[in-house]
Amino acid sequence: AMKTRSRGTRAAITLLLSSTLLVGLLPAATSAATDAPIGPASRADALDSILGPDGTLAADLGPDRTIDATGWALKTRSGGDRARFVRAKGRGRQARTNTVMPAGTAGTTDWSSLASGAGGDGIINGHVHALAVYKGELIVGGSYLPLTGINGAPAYLARWNGNRWLGLGSGFASPGPIAGAVKALAVFKGDLYVGGSFLDAAGIATADRLARWDGSTWKAVGSDGDGGPAITDGLLSGTGVWAMAATPSHLYIGGSFKNAGGVASADFFVRWSGTTYSSVGNLTGDGVFTSEVYAITIKSSNIYVGGLFTDASGNQFADHLARWTGEQWLPVDAVGGNGPIDCSVQALLWVGSDLYIGGCFTNARALPCADYITVWNGGDLACLGDTGGNGVLSGPVHSLFNLNGNIVMGGAFQNAAGNPKADHLATWNPQTETWSTFGSDGTGDGALEAVGLSLAEYQGRLYVGSPVYNIAGIAQADGIASWGTARRRPDAWVRVTTETTDLGDGIYQAAGTWQERFAWAWVGERATFRLTFQNDGGAQARLRIKGAKATNKVGVVYKRGTTDVTAAVVAGTYVTPKLAPGATHVLTATMTAKSAFGVPGTKVSLPITASTTTTPTISDGIRIALRYNQ
Repeated sequence: AMKTRSRGTRAAITLLLSSTLLVGLLPAATSAATDAPIGPASRADALDSILGPDGTLAADLGPDRTIDATGWALKTRSGGDRARFVRAKGRGRQARTNTVMPAGTAGTTDWSSLASGAGGDGIINGHVHALAVYKGELIVGGSYLPLTGINGAPAYLARWNGNRWLGLGSGFASPGPIAGAVKALAVFKGDLYVGGSFLDAAGIATADRLARWDGSTWKAVGSDGDGGPAITDGLLSGTGVWAMAATPSHLYIGGSFKNAGGVASADFFVRWSGTTYSSVGNLTGDGVFTSEVYAITIKSSNIYVGGLFTDASGNQFADHLARWTGEQWLPVDAVGGNGPIDCSVQALLWVGSDLYIGGCFTNARALPCADYITVWNGGDLACLGDTGGNGVLSGPVHSLFNLNGNIVMGGAFQNAAGNPKADHLATWNPQTETWSTFGSDGTGDGALEAVGLSLAEYQGRLYVGSPVYNIAGIAQADGIASWGTARRRPDAWVRVTTETTDLGDGIYQAAGTWQERFAWAWVGERATFRLTFQNDGGAQARLRIKGAKATNKVGVVYKRGTTDVTAAVVAGTYVTPKLAPGATHVLTATMTAKSAFGVPGTKVSLPITASTTTTPTISDGIRIALRYNQ
């Protein structure tokens, strides 16, 4: 029989410290499907929040507590073993499974780009493979060309602080400290670890494929014991670090390499203490794994590893997925004479007591509905919902992320669950057993036109890395974009009043580097500029306008119609009325060339910025300038 995730019933369970008693059942609660991934409201605590990895109670519950036991069963064994909870298995087709992804709710969520490059295109040209948050900033790694308009023009690795892009370190020639693809990021003992296929990070000869950054300085991560790099000798597909995960005591590293850190048994997988490398579970001979490791996740003291390998540690059932208990390597489920998964595992994610597994496999554990994504609760692998046939995904899953209890997945699939907007990115709500999507590209297809490679949450928004241009139809959203509650985003445009074309519409760049208009002038002459400020966000907003003051070379007067607002604009206290999404507010600025203007060819440029009153760090800039008429 096909195994599915049963909705079961919602049980009110009174858990006593001395024993576990099932005292009553309540009817299953109904819940409406939603577009944006928002966790459902609950009147009881989720059962998996108090369970250990083996399904037994792992929390001191107090004398009385109400628990939501939806989809769980209590399992007991003879011999004195503790009772444990397991996910209830379906018996055939389930009655309640919603595989409809409702359309977006206008004005509640939106896609947003991360600044823009010259000409209004996105600032990233290439692939974003890895995302992580480090010291309050989003770290973006991948295989992309130097960022447009950034000092030092870093490529492959950069940081985003919510308003502008920055490099990691200074004084490096282009393309920056990393000169090769970045595939994995992790934070361990206060340092940012960067893995990939690059060589000589920051010019350090032993920092090949793995390096660390402490916020100010780049360092190698150990060596092979003979003065060479720690990560070497990969397969024909290339040597590199593809996955990392950290505990307080160790960083676990997977990829395509052999004898990591000079340890003969550290093939494809190794751990780093901060000072030394060691193998995991096989202290002699070759390593536990026979081929690449692509994914690592950690639950309690168990380390879960996914990849291209088969027969991990010689176990015929440990194909593409294995776990280290702290004492031995074990498979995750088994079927027939081999492992339950027939192709590489590329993404792993623990949510509560469920392990979500994504990759290129089909029919996991011989289940027709377990294509490319499956879930394991400590017993058997299972499908996500009941599809009545094949799985809801049409292609591999490359990334997984927990967004408020919802399972976000990125990959190479299209029309997930039959929804034309679910291309390469979709989300599964395990509580309501419904699929949802993330808006569209404006033409009825999904927001992504290519693989969803990486996912992260930063400043309350979901960030998605992909090789695609124009995510969600936004010209500036190339390679990466964010999704979440509608943002209040200003957009500033400028033109000389004698011109007919504005510059800056749809270009977001706080310094205004590519959004400058100038006029020729003699000493004593003036030019007037039209300044347009638009609310490009998805919610009503007030914009704060701040403009540069007069200098010894040029004077400037700012007006709203015929009203002089120079004092407020220069002080940064000028605030527009509330602007609906798409609404604009217009000012003028008149520059006058003073006697000290300079020599022919001199240009004096004044910056003007617009920000929202609620989020001043999100701003857009323009510039106005006078050039001495020759």
